[in-house]
Amino acid sequence: MDVFVARQPIFDRAREVYGYELLFRSDDFTDVCDGVLSHDATTQVIANALLTIGLDNIVCGKKAFVNFDNDLLAGGAYSVLPKESTILEILESSQPTEELFNLCRELKSQG
Repeated sequence: MDVFVARQPIFDRAREVYGYELLFRSDDFTDVCDGVLSHDATTQVIANALLTIGLDNIVCGKKAFVNFDNDLLAGGAYSVLPKESTILEILESSQPTEELFNLCRELKSQG
């Protein structure tokens, strides 16, 4: 069985790779997300990165940036990712609610 995770480099001001945004891909021919629901895409990225490929094999010691929608954040799906090497990205389609702000404050306090 083939699994796919795209990685997009994120550079610092010195143009050094700081980390990689991990992105869902359904096959090796598609270079964009193919309409899969955001929480399904993120769940697949996490599963493939952790269980099949290996997170460090993808990010090579750099930071992993992973997209989350409100529901996945509220459900705690981030807890399986190593907090010292993962940065949670909130999808731009997420609604800025008081619940989301409170969750972000709580996550920040947890490191």
